[in-house]
Amino acid sequence: MWKKREAVWLVLAICAGAAGSVRLPAAAEGDWPQFLGPNRDGIAAGGPQLLNAWPKSGPKLLWKSDPLPAAPSWGIGSPVVAGGKVYTFSCVFQPQSGIAPIDAELLASLQEKKQGHEADMEWIASLQGKEVKTYHEFERLLRKKWYNYTHGHWCAKDLLAHAKKLYKKNQAAIETLTCLDAATGKELWRKEFDVTNPPSPAYEGEGYGFSGVPAIYKDKLCFAGASGVYCLDLKKNGDLVWQAKGEGTHSSPLVWNGVVYVLAQELAAYDLETGQERWRQPAVKCDSTCPGVWTNEGQTYLLCPLGNYSSVACIDAASGKVRWKVPSTMYGVKPTPMVSGDIMVIRGGNGSEGFRITPDKAEKIWVNKESGDAGSTPVVFRDSIYVCTHHYATILVDVLNLKTGVRSFRQNARTNATCSTPIVADEKVFVLDSDGGLYGFKATPERYEEVGYVKTGAAKCSSLALANGRVYVRLKDAIACYDLTEAGNR
Repeated sequence: MWKKREAVWLVLAICAGAAGSVRLPAAAEGDWPQFLGPNRDGIAAGGPQLLNAWPKSGPKLLWKSDPLPAAPSWGIGSPVVAGGKVYTFSCVFQPQSGIAPIDAELLASLQEKKQGHEADMEWIASLQGKEVKTYHEFERLLRKKWYNYTHGHWCAKDLLAHAKKLYKKNQAAIETLTCLDAATGKELWRKEFDVTNPPSPAYEGEGYGFSGVPAIYKDKLCFAGASGVYCLDLKKNGDLVWQAKGEGTHSSPLVWNGVVYVLAQELAAYDLETGQERWRQPAVKCDSTCPGVWTNEGQTYLLCPLGNYSSVACIDAASGKVRWKVPSTMYGVKPTPMVSGDIMVIRGGNGSEGFRITPDKAEKIWVNKESGDAGSTPVVFRDSIYVCTHHYATILVDVLNLKTGVRSFRQNARTNATCSTPIVADEKVFVLDSDGGLYGFKATPERYEEVGYVKTGAAKCSSLALANGRVYVRLKDAIACYDLTEAGNR
């Protein structure tokens, strides 16, 4: 669902079975058609009974796909599943040859500043005309020379600014949507699109590329990337129906009742069939969060973190009108707001907050400063909030009371967590850690009961898709499918 440094941006949730819950229209039973599943809440609807305890070697690996587009510089989206097929998005940078970041013009601009730094100047001049493939390779070269001290260095800022412009001008990338058979992992088709508006080289490097998750509605698939929003026809093996060209985004689109909602710098709505823009809301700006959805008395509203990452807005989905904005005491409010009944939960880098909401206002009812992360969206199941994975820490999950925000227990991970978003199926929670480890544990607020753990090699910050008892894991250059059912592991 921001694109954080590692591969994938994924964030959204609303509690299944509660007032205010919603179901994605036209989603078939057992499908996982968008980021966080059929109800946009991280909860699998129905499905078979899953294992209560995994074998020591983990659940059965059914298949691993052939290599998918990957490169030293890339962004990848987590998978979605619909109609017996798996879909995944990637944005792969293509390093260009012949780029020499140190040229005569740059050297001349440094002459006035070189006094007392003749040795540095001599080293910089020795690089004139030498090819360096990527911006980040050039940045690493400077850091190695000056022992990572580039922030306050006398000329590093000038060198990096010059290089950024140069690589931006000469950069190329390919965006790819790949379709696999869900039963076998065999590739069925692949569509590639040249990027007409490549991002800044600051977003280059492993995990810096655009990495939104596709959304499927009936026979259409939509995704957003570096060059705007795409709509593909699944009946015609992914032929392009329309493209709304625009700014790049890490956001995962929401498709709801025939309308595509995307946060690409500004929140906008497009007609699914024609691509015609229905409305645009310049007051809601961001490129690295995903819109959540909330229904109240038959009306649909979008809930979006704003670009300052310290407030949330409620928008009328039909008109694009902003109904309210509410500030947060949290920083880094990037995970998508989730709603259960009339309670909205938001998460930031230093904790979580609960608000009681109506179409006209939001009133804070609790604050919890123990459960922060700027990447992973929590999931609400019954009256508990499962706040999983704290980036750069070993906390696997905090379980909070929905109405009070009070924590009932905390469980640490085997290694550092990551910004993977949890999902729920058969009263069990599934989530990934930074080493690609897949955890399964029971969705109980009283204590931690592990179902199992297995290393999968999942890409950092990727999230899971679960359909018909099978979990689909995005690896750096492939997708793996595991059978979590009792029947499939006998």
